[in-house]
Amino acid sequence: MEDRFETLFKLFNEKVSEKHPVFQAAKIAEETGEGINLVF
Repeated sequence: MEDRFETLFKLFNEKVSEKHPVFQAAKIAEETGEGINLVF
């Protein structure tokens, strides 16, 4: 599942501006996941 997410994220990252709301939401989700991993 993680491999699929990484593939989709890379494709989306290449095609969409960083100002796009979906891109920003994906970045927030990524950072939130990293923060949660630090807590645990």
